[in-house]
Amino acid sequence: MLTSLPRSDTPSKTGSGNDPLRIVLSGYYGYNNLGDEAILAALVQQLRALAPDAELLALSGNPADTRARLGIEAVNRLDVPAIWRTLRRSDLFVSGGGSLLQDVTGLGSVPYYLGLVGLAQFLGVRTMVLGQGVGPLNLPTSRMLVGSTLRRVDAVTVRDQSSRELLARCGVPIDRVGLTADPVLAMEPASPERVEALRARLGLLDGQPTIAVAIRPWHTWFERQLKAFSAVLAQHAAAWNAQILLLPFHRPDDELLAGELRNCLETRPDAHRPHVVTLEEPVEPELMLGLISRVDLMIGMRLHALIMAAAVAVPALALVYDPKVEAFADRAGFPSVESVTALEASNEVSSLLDRLWEHRAGLRLELQAKRDEWRALALSNAETAIALARTAHAHHA
Repeated sequence: MLTSLPRSDTPSKTGSGNDPLRIVLSGYYGYNNLGDEAILAALVQQLRALAPDAELLALSGNPADTRARLGIEAVNRLDVPAIWRTLRRSDLFVSGGGSLLQDVTGLGSVPYYLGLVGLAQFLGVRTMVLGQGVGPLNLPTSRMLVGSTLRRVDAVTVRDQSSRELLARCGVPIDRVGLTADPVLAMEPASPERVEALRARLGLLDGQPTIAVAIRPWHTWFERQLKAFSAVLAQHAAAWNAQILLLPFHRPDDELLAGELRNCLETRPDAHRPHVVTLEEPVEPELMLGLISRVDLMIGMRLHALIMAAAVAVPALALVYDPKVEAFADRAGFPSVESVTALEASNEVSSLLDRLWEHRAGLRLELQAKRDEWRALALSNAETAIALARTAHAHHA
């Protein structure tokens, strides 16, 4: 939470009409979570396409890494004086995307992210909540803070209908909440040449189907679930003559679980031992998107593994651990396993995979038919942001 802020009786933005647009981006950036880094990379792509001369700055847990990877300015997300100075010379403060406004992973998220919005509003900076997935908000205090703060922002967009309905219950007029899509659905992938080079480094076999798997640690993962899941996965890979690609999205946590899954897969009997590859090198989101575009099936627990699969029309099975995963699976038309615990029901999981594999060609066509709509919705986030920034900039000129 932001505390002990300096007080200004006459907040103002400095600069002239000849200055570039200045937009501050806030999210869970700089923590090696590829999903959140993909959101930032997508936003940077899309904002630059609309306003090439705009000055973009991110609040990051690792400003040096953010600067090096994206070529934008960055300040430490906990450095209140630096944030204050940055906001005073900015046209727009953007909160999102991602799952920022929730009180499940910790009690600090809601006051921190809303504190930043409130600071920007205090300084007279336009504010936007962009493409967020809101909730769960279990505490009455969280719902009250979200409602009172978001009623005062200049624009609110969310990535799913359940978030829109939750904001309405928090007191945000529903007609002020736009339903768009996650920015990653409109992200441009890395070049085919870079993707092929990565596939070669990983040792993926050409001409053999690929099943990608992106799981994450969760408190309901136990040995019996992992063993049951690995057995079903190995049996289907053998039946389909498919290789398995393990994709850690958040390092090092996902790497540890991927390692356990790989050990289970590689200790199967010879007839059921698939070729298994783990993505061990960190890659930027655009390259991950390109790599996923070359797989035949995604099994995703990580939300942005599913979002990337949808973006490149790859059929997927969702492993639900959070309402945001279920919400996106429903929107994309992906079948889902209701929980990690449900992986123990091997026959049901096996049936889901069989149906998904049998109908994958048709599902790919359905996803391709939805891509233009999703892309337009995702891009509308950046279009709204640029319009707000330009209006604010003209006012200050």
